[in-house]
Amino acid sequence: MPKRNGRPRAGRPFPPAAVAAAVATAAEAHRRVTRLAREAARNETNETQRSAAQHITRTK
Repeated sequence: MPKRNGRPRAGRPFPPAAVAAAVATAAEAHRRVTRLAREAARNETNETQRSAAQHITRTK
């Protein structure tokens, strides 16, 4: 935000509704990323367990 005489220009840089919408959007993005990370970790665990089971079966 440009300043004039060391003070912000008159008016709000963002209307309150825009701030609320930005916060909601950021929260939704965080939920998506968290969910995807959990799914990736779960899939990695499943693949690791499957690999271990196959290894045990092959080495019997």
